[in-house]
Amino acid sequence: MKTKFMNVKVYSIFLVSLFIVFLGSYQYGFGTGYSFGYDIGYRKGYSIGYDEGYNESYSDGSILSYVIDQKILPYILISNRTVEIAFRLSNGSISAWTIGVDTFEAQIISGWYQRAYNLSYITLTSSKTGEKFRVIDFRPFVLKENFVKVMSNLYRSLGNDDVAFVREVWFIVTQLTAYSSENKETPRYPLETLVGGGGDCEDMAILIASMLKAAPVNYNVSLVYMDSSNPLNPVNINHVLVWVETPSGYKTFVDGTSKTTMSPFKEVSGWYLEV
Repeated sequence: MKTKFMNVKVYSIFLVSLFIVFLGSYQYGFGTGYSFGYDIGYRKGYSIGYDEGYNESYSDGSILSYVIDQKILPYILISNRTVEIAFRLSNGSISAWTIGVDTFEAQIISGWYQRAYNLSYITLTSSKTGEKFRVIDFRPFVLKENFVKVMSNLYRSLGNDDVAFVREVWFIVTQLTAYSSENKETPRYPLETLVGGGGDCEDMAILIASMLKAAPVNYNVSLVYMDSSNPLNPVNINHVLVWVETPSGYKTFVDGTSKTTMSPFKEVSGWYLEV
């Protein structure tokens, strides 16, 4: 699938993925149940003003100082075992979320284990041709738990407006992530995609679905398996996006790989798997 690639500015004192997995394996162990940790939080309240800086003190007496500056947004920074993700909301204000590295490590380790040993497959059948498609079931990767706090606050800040909330989720995800194609399907947990700064279509869909499910109202959310070249008469499955229905009656597709239009498809004849 070809789509426009969007660079995401990443300011990172970053951990090499294999090093994270190596360290995390001692704390969590492989092949066991995992705790996905705490909610994502806000640093210094619900939003950060332009050019606001702060200091962090370390045990050796050194201090890390840096500034939230609109010129470098969005960015992902890891320091002092905390991941900070700073970005712009659609109204121009700046917000920053924080995630404990332990929580991020847990999803990396569990994601590695799931992809290596525990992927679930399902068979989808075309109602028109009877053709069968064996695909990975991405629904087990949808996790809302880490987003409950920030999504509840975001929803309230938008006046409990479902239309504005769904669009804001899309705006945040497309701003913080970049599309990257894969030779092999490797679904990722939402924090893997968010902190990693991107993924392919199913990774974006999993992240968006997780955020929408964390809303303080009950949304009906589905992962839609489709043929992007033939959205009304599928002959293949080559794309995944999100379908959401809200209690207020608002319904729409949300495509995390589209940087300019939240819903590039008005109608899709595909396979809707509710999460």
